[in-house]
Amino acid sequence: MARILIAEDDDILRTVLGTVLKGAGHEITAVSDGSKAWALIEQGQMFDAIISDNNMPRMDGTELLRKVRESCAYSGVRFTLMSGRDSLPNGKRL
Repeated sequence: MARILIAEDDDILRTVLGTVLKGAGHEITAVSDGSKAWALIEQGQMFDAIISDNNMPRMDGTELLRKVRESCAYSGVRFTLMSGRDSLPNGKRL
């Protein structure tokens, strides 16, 4: 079982991802944007993996990924960045 953080602003997709991953035996924490995800990390909550939408209000997935990679405690965490678009406009920055 892994502790997985989901950051996704689409309510339906966030619910579906959470349901599927819970069904696979994982512990899920789901939030609606990157700033809420980052707040949990700053509070000391630990996760084995993070799944994040790239296009979200307040803090997008690319910024969340940058902050996670700069954090000593999270520098090696598995991070999946998703997008409903055909390509990520800032892919070279990742």
